[in-house]
Amino acid sequence: MNTQDEIYELARMFIFDTSQALAGLDETLLGYVRSRSLKQLASCSDLFDGNNHTIETFRALRQIEAFFKKNAIFVDEVRCELAAREAFYEAELSCLKTNERLEAFYLNPHGFPEDIEFKVFLMTRYISNVLGSFSGFLEDLPRRIRITPGATATRNRRSSLPFNKVSMKPTITPGALPYIRSLYRFFGYSEPKPRLIAWNRVEAVPKNWKTHRLIACEPELNVPLQLAFDSWVKDKLRSFKIDLSDQSSNQEYARLGSINGAYCTIDLKAASDSLSLNVVHLLFPEKWTKFLMAVRTPRYHFGDERGKYEKFSSMGNGTTFCLETLVFAAACFACDTPEFNVYGDDIVATNEKFDEIVALLNFLGFETNDQKSFHAGPFRESCGTDWFDGSNVTPFYVRDWHKTGSLHSKSLACHNINGLASICLPGGLVWKSLIARSRSMNLPYVPYNGVSTSGVYIDVHSAYQQKLLRNWKGRQIVKYKALVSKDSWVLVTDVRALFLWHLDKYRRLEPKASPFGFDSIDRSFERHLDPKKTVERTRVPTLRHKVVRKWVCWIPPAKVTPVHLFKWTDDLLALPNGSPSSSS
Repeated sequence: MNTQDEIYELARMFIFDTSQALAGLDETLLGYVRSRSLKQLASCSDLFDGNNHTIETFRALRQIEAFFKKNAIFVDEVRCELAAREAFYEAELSCLKTNERLEAFYLNPHGFPEDIEFKVFLMTRYISNVLGSFSGFLEDLPRRIRITPGATATRNRRSSLPFNKVSMKPTITPGALPYIRSLYRFFGYSEPKPRLIAWNRVEAVPKNWKTHRLIACEPELNVPLQLAFDSWVKDKLRSFKIDLSDQSSNQEYARLGSINGAYCTIDLKAASDSLSLNVVHLLFPEKWTKFLMAVRTPRYHFGDERGKYEKFSSMGNGTTFCLETLVFAAACFACDTPEFNVYGDDIVATNEKFDEIVALLNFLGFETNDQKSFHAGPFRESCGTDWFDGSNVTPFYVRDWHKTGSLHSKSLACHNINGLASICLPGGLVWKSLIARSRSMNLPYVPYNGVSTSGVYIDVHSAYQQKLLRNWKGRQIVKYKALVSKDSWVLVTDVRALFLWHLDKYRRLEPKASPFGFDSIDRSFERHLDPKKTVERTRVPTLRHKVVRKWVCWIPPAKVTPVHLFKWTDDLLALPNGSPSSSS
């Protein structure tokens, strides 16, 4: 049986287990399984009828969808990349039209409806208040730059470790070069000699079974400047009650909206690719716009294709997430929404303002995703959680399926088993199948800990009984043996690693001078750093692509142990003859 057949078989068993909740839909769904109708199975929640079905029916349908909707094993690479390319060029055409419309508005705002003109003014004021002082941002810039291990315009992920990115020939756009030169002088470095380019590299990454998502890999030295802006905006937004490090506020609004209908959830199609160039020119203060224009990449390379962006920034640009958050929050503010919260393109707002917010966003070139936006009925969806009449109906998405007996595959198998055990019928067909799979693969058992890839969960009391939890060397430290990613380290002692070490150290200090006032603090490495003592500080991690089993500290999870886990543990630890096992 291949992996696709295994998923269809799991779905078939789940349908049998939930046949009573499915209220007559089980025969239809089993027909989809027999005929391998992927499209129907991946959208089967459309069968839900609020007048004839219950919340349990909806929950079961959503879970059946989740077996297929985002599962990588059903992806047709050629078809998905073609779909992604088509969406990319559609978004570029949409941005072109938006740029033309906003240019006309900029030249003659009185030619548009008065409410649009006033709302655009309110948006500009909100954004200006959030951003604050541009000179203050420049003074704080050295503390906020970050060099990350992501792929870049000229390097793949494997060769994009931080110390490679600050090597002798990193890439940068001409507009960003003055800022990097000032930073080098500020840290006591000689003039950088990067390679000047004006493009980023577009590539496809998995999204769901129908299409890929396109992201852009930026030039090496543009990204730290983009991430500095991202850090600044996130700090400023907290003063306006928007915390981009926490999704719980959006999730709570969605829960309340599903109960009383007071809040709507708005999702936008290709939001990141729909942020057009003139939206930023129209809404952002001039100094900030100049900086953002300087650190963006104006052109793209997509395989053999070349082009100039009509959008302001794509996914992969370090400014995109906070820019779209700012624009959408400003739109909610301009519509005089009493309560709202924004996390990227996830918007929750007072329900009565739904149409007004959508109309303003449409004027700015954003298209509402009607399948994921909810303002009527008992369902709301935001930030990865689904709510039906106040109940959490978020399914467990099977995103991949284990294929071999390697430790990496075992780690994935543990994740899938832990997730599916939490949503399937205790003692049902899926339940028994998962127990048989965990035994046949000889998967390790671990105490419930919140890391689903560490092993197959059992309750803590049973873990002590099975001696899976141990006090470490007589100390008040409790450890268990888990599957974890292997850390590989490279020791680097050249000037590139010293630069990274210096940046990390400086970010923890109080700034003493503005790098853009050209008042360098002149902390030369030769005077302040001893290379022999710096070796340990310049160890850098490589990619984590291996899994090992080792002892790790057990930290009790914040959440209460799920109720199903106690029966699951009893069944898992029981031998086929019914007697409990003595060891795992």
